[in-house]
Amino acid sequence: MRKNNLKKKNKGYFRNGLKDSIDFVKLNSNNIKTISYIFAIFLIVAFFIPTPELLSRIIQEKLRLIVLETQNLDTLQLVQYIFLNNAGISLMALILGILFGILPVLFAISNGYIIGYVARLAVDNNGILFLWRIFPHGIFELPAVIISLALGFGMGRNLFNKKPKFSLYSQLKLSLKTFFYIVLPLLILAAFIEGILIVFFG
Repeated sequence: MRKNNLKKKNKGYFRNGLKDSIDFVKLNSNNIKTISYIFAIFLIVAFFIPTPELLSRIIQEKLRLIVLETQNLDTLQLVQYIFLNNAGISLMALILGILFGILPVLFAISNGYIIGYVARLAVDNNGILFLWRIFPHGIFELPAVIISLALGFGMGRNLFNKKPKFSLYSQLKLSLKTFFYIVLPLLILAAFIEGILIVFFG
């Protein structure tokens, strides 16, 4: 009997936490749109406009280091690497968004640009159909990252609001709850898909 009550209590706690997180995402819809626009603009710029040589070298060096770090990993290790990297960046951007929302914007710019650069490189070397490999994990990873950036951006904007809907503490608490209930599960799915695709298709 006590086990059944405990299960119901845990199920109710999870359901309430998920509902609060979904509601909070909806409240941040404008912040999500803003971050999405910034991300998309710099992705498009990197894809269609030639990258300056110095910036290209910097990005390629970053990509080279990632390849070196992951080349000897098995599937589970690769999944773990991808997940921890994305989760760490997303959480850092969310929390440090409290510093006037600057960091999430910088992350949106840099990530959008790098993805656009890599997509252009992939198309040039392998054709447009090669982009299908980005799509399966991207449908989970990009929304997760953008939500994290948007929540951090929202906390930064909150500092300039004379009559905020939430105190900074409440906003941080709800943002972290959303991170654990929505962002982390999406990043786990994305990491598994990306890791498997890399192992099987190189």
